[in-house]
Amino acid sequence: MDFIEVLGYKIRVKSARNFRNLALKMAPGKGVWVNIPYGCSRGQVVGFIERNIDWIEKNKTKCEARAVESLYSVGDKIKTRFNSIELAEHSGASFEMRKSGNEIKLYAPSPVNRELLTKVAKRLVVEVMRSECMTLLPMRVKRIAERCGFKYGKLSFRNNSSNWGSCSGDNNISLNVKLMLARDEVIDYVIIHELCHTKVKNHSDEFWQLVKRFCPDYEVLRRELKSIK
Repeated sequence: MDFIEVLGYKIRVKSARNFRNLALKMAPGKGVWVNIPYGCSRGQVVGFIERNIDWIEKNKTKCEARAVESLYSVGDKIKTRFNSIELAEHSGASFEMRKSGNEIKLYAPSPVNRELLTKVAKRLVVEVMRSECMTLLPMRVKRIAERCGFKYGKLSFRNNSSNWGSCSGDNNISLNVKLMLARDEVIDYVIIHELCHTKVKNHSDEFWQLVKRFCPDYEVLRRELKSIK
């Protein structure tokens, strides 16, 4: 099931192997959703939501207000690692993007719909950061892997919302494009983290000892990573 309706609320449903407990989540622009561990019945999910309906009602208005505040406006500038994106408007009928060096202008048709502008701008930012990743990170991953004695398969870049990187069973590594918002030391920690997964496929003590061997201050960098949106 993708959605579940409880007491007039249509709530998105997410299931994953790493979800250990039922949990309600809410975020500006994303609405309300429930994380469901495998094995939970529909009745258990409905009962959980009903018991927490007061929490939803209490936080829904605040979340909607923050969503409006987070919308982009004409004149806003968005900085990525190597580029600056400025939002503007024009008399054309559709969105247009113009690039000069590291300066990018995104033109929205007037009158500007802020929700649509935000959606298009965020999509552009992701693609800009993906391009930056492809320029900066392949050689960086290769150098770290060679220095530390790791071997990996393919390297890809994704706009994930739940992790900063992943390593498949075939040792293919995926890195989050939002790493372009982090400083070099934090990026290197994530790279080392995923390379260590080519040796240890879990987060056991053995894994963290391996990470510490190549990144002694990983705990500090890990906390810094959590502060990046």
